[in-house]
Amino acid sequence: MNRFNPLLIAVVTALVLGLVGAQAALPEAAAEALDAGEARMAEALATYGAQYPDRPLWQQAFAEGRRAMTLAPEALEPVRFLAVAYSRSNWYGPAWNTWRDYVRRGGDVSQDAEAQEMIADVGQELGYGAYARGDTELALEYYQSIAALVPGDVNAHVWSGRILIETERPEQSIASWQRVLELDPADARAAYFLELAREQSLHG
Repeated sequence: MNRFNPLLIAVVTALVLGLVGAQAALPEAAAEALDAGEARMAEALATYGAQYPDRPLWQQAFAEGRRAMTLAPEALEPVRFLAVAYSRSNWYGPAWNTWRDYVRRGGDVSQDAEAQEMIADVGQELGYGAYARGDTELALEYYQSIAALVPGDVNAHVWSGRILIETERPEQSIASWQRVLELDPADARAAYFLELAREQSLHG
């Protein structure tokens, strides 16, 4: 019976892990661009009392992030950096699209508290803006997307349920109100609208 040398196994394992790590590492130039972008972002946050994407330091941060993406087009780090930078500069449209792109590329936000908070904040800005303009379908799309990406965000479920009730889709709203009550069993508003949705679903 053949016996494997434990030392040989350890060496091979280390080599394989090292190779995987090397493949996952950013190219040096891309890493330098990200470092520069992080520095510009930190400087912008320290310099400006209010954050807007057209301010010079933010523009420099974005440029470095885009340069990193060009240098490492398959890497997730530059995508996440740009999503964070767009979010912190209050550039909601690009922030939302970039977070969605990050997830589509395989980025995992399920345990990423910072990402979840930014996705919820940006999505709710866009969702409420659409709702205020009367575009309830677009608003619903934003809120349901937040709920899918950040399942613990109560506000996203509340707004999804509210819009579905307002647009005469009570049966579809039931899951949203149930989820609100799962997250906050004491939410009397959700209990009321859940009962209302059930009644409307039965009686039209």
